[in-house]
Amino acid sequence: MGENVQEQVIEAVRESPFFSIAMDESTDIGDVAQLLVWVRYLEKSLYPKEEVLCLLPLQGHTRGEDILDSICKYFETHHIPLDNLVSITTDGAPAIVGHDRGFVSLLKKKLTEQTVRDYHCIIHQHILCAKLKHGELNIVLKLAVKIVNFIRAKALNHRLFKAVLQDSEAGYTDLLMHTEVRWLSKGKVLEQLIALLPEIEHFVNSRGQSFPELKDVKWVIMLHFLSDLFAHFNALNLMLQGKQ
Repeated sequence: MGENVQEQVIEAVRESPFFSIAMDESTDIGDVAQLLVWVRYLEKSLYPKEEVLCLLPLQGHTRGEDILDSICKYFETHHIPLDNLVSITTDGAPAIVGHDRGFVSLLKKKLTEQTVRDYHCIIHQHILCAKLKHGELNIVLKLAVKIVNFIRAKALNHRLFKAVLQDSEAGYTDLLMHTEVRWLSKGKVLEQLIALLPEIEHFVNSRGQSFPELKDVKWVIMLHFLSDLFAHFNALNLMLQGKQ
């Protein structure tokens, strides 16, 4: 079934008047470099569609010429005309975008009779920006996570806080726990933290824990700013996945 699906994609790309590719290279647990290639093409209805085209193992070196050789062999083997390629999106690695011997430069030299545009994927910069490694915003974020984890990390605190929310008829019945693994986590946690600030302040005080920042106007304003920022990050993530 998998081969049949791949053949359908390849056939559709062959018939498309134009197509573009996005690619990323990574190393698997067996220390084999794997080149993943996505393709965006036009269906017969002229509606754009995006699919995974192939996963190509790169034996030995992963230089620009090695990547070019692997890509060209794949396209030639499956009779996909490179003449219809209009753009390439990459992560900006030197082997890909190097000025002289990068894959993109070598491919453009090979396809001299057409204009191939190259783009840098925004997701990497987006992720780095979202990490907030330094500055005041990072301090605010760390404290926000600490407050949430004070409630969620201990089972007793969690149960008591849920009871407080139920009694106060708050807009939420629980508080999410932050985790780095879940990519929407920060935005959702901050959204709930802001909505439940009065209940959280009352609860932590009743448990003998003091977070004076909860009454600091500047800290609360920066917390709201962070929440808005991560809401935009989450919206962008969902949009990039085609879910919005």
